[in-house]
Amino acid sequence: METLKVEGLCKNYGALKVLRQVEFTVRKGERRAIIGPNGAGKTTLFNLISGEVPVSQGKVFLHGQDITGLKPYQRSVRGLARTFQKNNLFLGLNVFQNVRLAVQAHQSVSHRFIAKYHRFQGINQKTEEILAHLGLTEKRDVPASDLSYGEQRQLELAVAVATNPQVLLLDEPTAGMSPAETFRTVELIASLPKDMTILIIEHDMDVVAAIADRMTVLHYGEVLADGLPHEVKANPRVMEVYLGLEEGEAHHAGA
Repeated sequence: METLKVEGLCKNYGALKVLRQVEFTVRKGERRAIIGPNGAGKTTLFNLISGEVPVSQGKVFLHGQDITGLKPYQRSVRGLARTFQKNNLFLGLNVFQNVRLAVQAHQSVSHRFIAKYHRFQGINQKTEEILAHLGLTEKRDVPASDLSYGEQRQLELAVAVATNPQVLLLDEPTAGMSPAETFRTVELIASLPKDMTILIIEHDMDVVAAIADRMTVLHYGEVLADGLPHEVKANPRVMEVYLGLEEGEAHHAGA
């Protein structure tokens, strides 16, 4: 079943063509990695899918419906969530409050002063469940600003999951993490519901290998290859322009 489709997607900034006729279809429950060298257009692609910036040409479909003209919050209501390269948290609030706000927004409960949270036991329970699932229960009362970088990325994932998305876009979720934090993040992503569709931009090919069941390679704003991981890795052009750029690039490529 088709969940997400991008059709003829283009993004221009004046004479600069960042994306050119990008097309692919993602099925329900699929884990799709978007990879490519620096400047390939990966984050721009996510910006277009999530509605952060308008498309220059082309369309974005979610569950068969054209969402190209919708604002980010309208796409969120329809089941699309996203994390960013840089943390997008309320640093002055604690872990519980950050996740609870996301749960509350998803359930369309009117925003009230956080001190009154005891009135919303269903929301509180859902928040606690998410914290437990993502290993954040012990940090529930810690301000987001006091978390380590890896823990902040973990919290951002929890906030995204709290909106109960059907499609989740993860932009460099392990960037800047230690090996231990990376391993934990991979475990968390793998533990998400199997019917949740996930697109992930990732520079670490070991992470891609552990998560993705399909890969799309971007190069200078165009789709260079698309298919199963072993098919993409065996593609001569991918080896030439991406995996074979220089020694070690098979494991690390820029965002």
